[in-house]
Amino acid sequence: MYLYNWQPNMAEYMDDASKFGTFHKDIAKLIDSYCENKDSIIDAGCGIGALSLELSNYFGEVISVDNNEAPLKMLKSNIKDLNKSNIKIICSDINSLKLSKKISNALFCFFGDLDFVLDFAKENCTGKVIVISRLWEEYRFSLDKKAHNRKSGKNYEQILKSKNIPYEKILKQYDMGQPLRNEKEAIDFFRLYSKDDNKSEVVFDDIKDKLELIENKEYQYYFPVNKEISIIIIDARDIK
Repeated sequence: MYLYNWQPNMAEYMDDASKFGTFHKDIAKLIDSYCENKDSIIDAGCGIGALSLELSNYFGEVISVDNNEAPLKMLKSNIKDLNKSNIKIICSDINSLKLSKKISNALFCFFGDLDFVLDFAKENCTGKVIVISRLWEEYRFSLDKKAHNRKSGKNYEQILKSKNIPYEKILKQYDMGQPLRNEKEAIDFFRLYSKDDNKSEVVFDDIKDKLELIENKEYQYYFPVNKEISIIIIDARDIK
């Protein structure tokens, strides 16, 4: 299973992007429409918990799980700022996580191999399992085309059919770009996220054509990234 390599300032950049855009709001609303039982949902590999925060508006309890304290600090800060009381944070490797009771629904957003997701849901979930996966195969924030080393969701349907598990699939395209306050922040962002061989030498002239000037009180630039994702909905009771 791929584990995200959290570097300094990554959580802050992700928090900026989440608050600037509508991706997490839109996804949470869609998830709500497919879940009959709204008692609880687990957000597996939640990262900074941007989806957890939005899901807390629809579900009685949100269990946010990640194995790294760095992004969870951001979630804790936002929970305090927003006065949320129905989000439970667990810092743990989900492979060894033992829940005290079954949960109603499970979300795996850009996280987990499908075989693991199915095993976990069969053991711990009584309702809907939502698997959100990337369909792109290159890093979003590199200047040159660089293939990432994470699995995409292109073969998930084949796996589900082989196991005779019914499912519903939705394809959606979202803007998952990054707001940037100034030229320095734009350079720092690309040096942090780029997988280019010479990323430490990136200067503003290298990236300016990829950025949009925007009218915003906080941000001067926006790096737009439109990507297609797959959303698969499974009923945990159908997993044998």
